[in-house]
Amino acid sequence: MPIPVVEKTKFLGLIFDRKLSFIPHLHYLKEKCLKAINLLRVVAHTFWGADQQTLLHLYRFLIRSKLNYGFIMYGSARPSYLKILDPIHNYTYACVWVYLGLLQQSVYVFRLLNLY
Repeated sequence: MPIPVVEKTKFLGLIFDRKLSFIPHLHYLKEKCLKAINLLRVVAHTFWGADQQTLLHLYRFLIRSKLNYGFIMYGSARPSYLKILDPIHNYTYACVWVYLGLLQQSVYVFRLLNLY
């Protein structure tokens, strides 16, 4: 019985494609991290939000752990492919700036990032 050829497959949480470009995995990772960032945004509200330590723990558990897992494999992708993950870092930094009360700078950053 011949082994079927597929476009992509998921193994141990990493999505491998035929060319080992990791583009499908990077898109999947971006989607998962953006959902976690939305939760972080809600928790980082300036008036009733969590303190800085809690936000840092949430960032480490929800976002950075996803980015670190499998980086040895997908880190070998082209730098232009890895730029797919840049919005995750930008959104996270924007959330932290809003929490720290740097509202003037955060509005400027949001406009720079086309988020506002």
